[in-house]
Amino acid sequence: MEKLFCIFQEVCEINTVLPESIDERVALYEKHLQHPIVMTLEEYHEYSHSYQSHIEKARQCRDADAKHRIIRYELPAVCYSATLWNQTFGVSEAIKLRWYNSIVALDINKEQALEYMIFRLSSFDFVLYASESADGKDIIVLVLTDCPCPSSHKDYFLALKSIFQGADLAVSDKGIDYMILRPIGYSKGAYINYECTYFKLIKDNSETYD
Repeated sequence: MEKLFCIFQEVCEINTVLPESIDERVALYEKHLQHPIVMTLEEYHEYSHSYQSHIEKARQCRDADAKHRIIRYELPAVCYSATLWNQTFGVSEAIKLRWYNSIVALDINKEQALEYMIFRLSSFDFVLYASESADGKDIIVLVLTDCPCPSSHKDYFLALKSIFQGADLAVSDKGIDYMILRPIGYSKGAYINYECTYFKLIKDNSETYD
């Protein structure tokens, strides 16, 4: 199963060739520029290693303003749930959106050691990827879903939030917005599930996955 991600850089073409089995794309803005290139999940994970020193510097920084400057200006920003034409303020969502990929990203509070958090999250078959956020305070969890369109994204997010909170995992509401940008994170112990299943909602609004 090939999972594709998009990195946004200054000059490049958009690869529109879809993989045979699945078409996951997320958009990562390199220095907040606009044009995406496609990369696999493994390549995306390796790419995050190139920012290890910046991320570790931010996590160790005690000055809040200095930490913010590192995260805001030295790290790319990633949109996990959609590929966008641009991020111009005042532009409608319909104009910004190029591709919605049905991934739901959740920010789960890292209340325990990373290894134990990953162990807990790996028990959910629908978790595709899990890694620390840029500031190290959260675990960013990517879930494969069968969400048919952006207008249904909130329903899937709330269903997943309820499941994780039922397992005593605290989830913020950031992931309701499928266009939200997060600074790229990094962790040596990041989790990739190559046998990930789709999370599905059925008509009576109960949750299921296969």
